[in-house]
Parts: sequence; structure tokens; C-alpha cells
Amino acid sequence: CYCDFMWKEMRNCRVGGAETMRLPFDCPMDHVFDTPKWFENSLGVSIREPSFLQNYRLQPSVNGSIARVKIENPVNDVQVKELLKQYESAHIIEIDDAINAFCGFVDHDTNSRFLAETQALLHYRRTPFCMMEGSNNAPLFSQCCYPRKPGDKFFPCIDGFDAPKALPACPV
Repeated sequence: CYCDFMWKEMRNCRVGGAETMRLPFDCPMDHVFDTPKWFENSLGVSIREPSFLQNYRLQPSVNGSIARVKIENPVNDVQVKELLKQYESAHIIEIDDAINAFCGFVDHDTNSRFLAETQALLHYRRTPFCMMEGSNNAPLFSQCCYPRKPGDKFFPCIDGFDAPKALPACPV
């Protein structure tokens, strides 16, 4: 993260008392995702904590069976199954660079559901970041984003994240 998140004003993207914190820092998941939505998705995809593969209780055979794959061109669901078939005995398949590797599902209804669900999961419209910079010396605990009443000083806000980009087009 290049900006901390707090319900009140921040200086240089840091909460009060953390002005010397180094940026960027490892973001908590709820800084960038609406985490409850990840448990409500309709695609049947479960999630695990980021450190899952480093857990000491994980059987050593799992981490000892990793297939590292580079996908050169965007592939659809049918093509990705065919491409990964040779790695079906691997416990873990690691995609070198997943950005622009997947171009969608062949089935129109499945693809529409996937696009709607990923848009909901990946675009987090949360309260904007409230910044001290540009506030015209607003007093601490002033309103964020807009004045309480005309003429009041306030802390300006910035939105944190854009909606995810569209999937690449599938090659014909």
C-alpha cells in the first residue's frame, strides 16, 4: 500500500502517530478488498489466508510438487484446461504472470456470471482516503471530503482504487 486507511484525516497517507512509517507497506486485505464479499461469491470459489502454503501443518509433499507455468497468450477456460492437463499430477500450479493470461469462458452465461462476480469482488468502493494535504489548514477532526456547512474547512479525499480492467480479447 502507498496509503494507509483510516476513518479520519491522514498526513502523507499515514495515520496520526505513524508519520515515519515506510511506504509502501504490506496491505491488510481489507484495505483493498471488501472481504465479506469474498465469502459470499456465487462461483463456489473459496479463499485461504495468504500464508496458507507456508503453514507448518501443510504436508511437505504439497510444496514439493509445484509446476511453474508461463502462459504466453490469453486463453479461455477450455484452452487453459488443455494447457494445464500435463501438470495434473502437481499439487500446486503456479502461473508466472496471471495478468492478461485468461480471456474468459466459452459459455456465454458462465462468462457473464464470472465478469459480474469478479467486478463485484475486485472493485472496492469504500470510504475515500481523507487527506490533510490540500485542506487549507483545517482543524483536526474536521469533516472529510466535503464541508459540514458552507464555508467550513474540510479534508479533501481521494478514491483508492479503479475498477479492474476488462479481460483481454480471446484470440480467434
